[in-house]
Amino acid sequence: MKKMLAVTCCLIVGVILVAGIGIACHSKSSSAPAADTPADNEIKPAEASAPNAGSEEKSDAAAEIEIPEFDLQNEKEWVSYYEDSELGTTKLFDAAAGMIREAKGVTGKISPFESAHFANWYLVAFEPVSDPGVEMLDGGISSNMAYLVDLSQKKVIERDDFNSISPLVKRVIEVAGQKTGSRRDMLIHGLATVVSALAMGVSSCYDNPGDQAHPKATLESAADSQYVLKYYIITGGQQYPVFKSCTFTITNDGMQFKLEQEGD
Repeated sequence: MKKMLAVTCCLIVGVILVAGIGIACHSKSSSAPAADTPADNEIKPAEASAPNAGSEEKSDAAAEIEIPEFDLQNEKEWVSYYEDSELGTTKLFDAAAGMIREAKGVTGKISPFESAHFANWYLVAFEPVSDPGVEMLDGGISSNMAYLVDLSQKKVIERDDFNSISPLVKRVIEVAGQKTGSRRDMLIHGLATVVSALAMGVSSCYDNPGDQAHPKATLESAADSQYVLKYYIITGGQQYPVFKSCTFTITNDGMQFKLEQEGD
């Protein structure tokens, strides 16, 4: 009898153990997918492309930068990229440069002293890609690449499209008429660099006070609301430079640019 009871107890215990093992195994197999889920997520294509997605978001954020409302009629001076960088406020310059890079495929760093803006008009000059340090004295003079952006319209002004810059030209002429000395000179010089950018793709305006043969930029009024901007640019080699005279005529009917080489 005792032997039968012992056998029965063993059978009951065995059944309980088998059932317990079965339940444990079922529980473990049911929880397996949850444990594997993080590993699956780590190798999903969406996760693998996360860095690219982040860069796209950054690019979109730059494209969607908030453009302030510019008041051209209250602007009175050109402000260089360098001046804005000193204040930590170059984001609008960077936005204008980004539009140029996208539209024209331009490379190179922004030239801090040759880039300037007057209200919403951003003249962005890019430094030459070649290393000027390797140029010899008789080598060619390095030229930047320059473009004008109407940031209010988010538009890169095309070459020779002088009619588009009429509001800028009129305002600079108006302010220059109220100024004297170096302030007037800076306004005229800035306008000349814009004209060069549209006419020749460079922000060039020769300005050497010690060179009496090639004076600084001048702006003179004539009859019938006509204005004439005159200045020089320098090209050719560093040892034997070539000076060219630039004349930009502004009338009520439009604007015209003329380039003449010295001696012609």
